[in-house]
Amino acid sequence: MSDLDPMDQDEASLRLQILCHCIGVSKHHKKAVDSYVEDHHMARSQHRLLLTLSKMGDNVCQKDLAKQMQVTPAAVAVTLRKLEAADIIEKKTSQKDNRYNRVVITDLGKQIVSDSEKAFRSIDERCFEGFSTQDLKMMLDFLSRMDENLSRITEKKKR
Repeated sequence: MSDLDPMDQDEASLRLQILCHCIGVSKHHKKAVDSYVEDHHMARSQHRLLLTLSKMGDNVCQKDLAKQMQVTPAAVAVTLRKLEAADIIEKKTSQKDNRYNRVVITDLGKQIVSDSEKAFRSIDERCFEGFSTQDLKMMLDFLSRMDENLSRITEKKKR
């Protein structure tokens, strides 16, 4: 038998249910995004790189892309080769330094980015159907507080 009184057990049960729902929502969101990406015959890593590249702009070198994505330059090189073979990006030698390649998104790549942004907006809108602005603000506050609480735990571990 637990040492917690029934009120504490109810609260512990609620916390567990909330955390399970947070994890479930995250999994469902990932599944919806992955389904979209798969429908467009791209690996998740390729799609992620393409979206990161679109946010960084046209004058990006592979090294900067790897740093931004927190992956190895070799991983970026492999993914870029696949995107280049699919005519989604192209590499151009830097005019300033022949040792560097700039990565540029092609028109096809730009269309994929645009379509993806629309699809992701649609997924997000469906996720929050039936929520008022006040509901969203309250949820944001709760999740922010949870995030702060958990980040304090991980910060203590770093010390």
